[in-house]
Amino acid sequence: MRLPQSIIRSLSVRRVYFLTIGMAILFGMVPAGAAAATSQLACTPTNLRFGAIPAGQTETLLFTLTNNGQTSATISGITVGNSEFTMSSLSLPLVLLAGQSVDLSVSFTPTAMGWAGGTIKFSSNASNATLQLEVAGTGVSSESVTASPTIVSFGQVAIGTISTVPVVLTNARSWNVTLSALQTTGAGFSMSGPTFPLTLGAGRSVTLNVAFAPQSAGTTGGSVFVSGPALTIPLTGTGVAAGQLAANPSSRILQTSKWETTRRNPQS
Repeated sequence: MRLPQSIIRSLSVRRVYFLTIGMAILFGMVPAGAAAATSQLACTPTNLRFGAIPAGQTETLLFTLTNNGQTSATISGITVGNSEFTMSSLSLPLVLLAGQSVDLSVSFTPTAMGWAGGTIKFSSNASNATLQLEVAGTGVSSESVTASPTIVSFGQVAIGTISTVPVVLTNARSWNVTLSALQTTGAGFSMSGPTFPLTLGAGRSVTLNVAFAPQSAGTTGGSVFVSGPALTIPLTGTGVAAGQLAANPSSRILQTSKWETTRRNPQS
């Protein structure tokens, strides 16, 4: 028995419709229930790479903990899985309202030479009750490539403008060192300069231009990671409205607040 043409056309349309929806879900064009939802609590960046740090010295990197949800979240506990990494002091429990962020820092002080890694766990009543921040670094006897300055603090920069700081990388070895690539982390930070990979002869230097272009108000942390020598250059800057700049907006002062980014020798 043949079906009427009207029913055949209806079935064909339905078949095409469901096929289209299925393909859209498959390729992410239409939200599907199986798609991963955005975590309520999130860290930016999602991991911290400290690179090669001389044993006994300390380097500090910033990160931002954000509540991306529609309801408040209470952080009730923080666990650090490796004693060579320490968190900035934080009064718990900490309540983050919907959309609210807090800037925190992690310090790495290698006690011996070799790679070290760990996980910092945040316990809360958020939809993702346990949030993990991966941290890693390497203890070395001395750095093969040094940066000047060793850290870059842009201070206050007007939103919508760009501030640039030159950073000189120098080969401290008596042989050639290859700089494989650069990676910049942190919102608003970027880098320009020579093409990588490149080889630095003994005692030779190369200059990078690190820029900060804040898009919103607040303090932001980041880093430039130089693979090869595994060198990390911490970055920090504060975006402010143009009318709120300090009397000397061009000054780049390393701020001694809880957002301080440092590399120091505790024995000095």
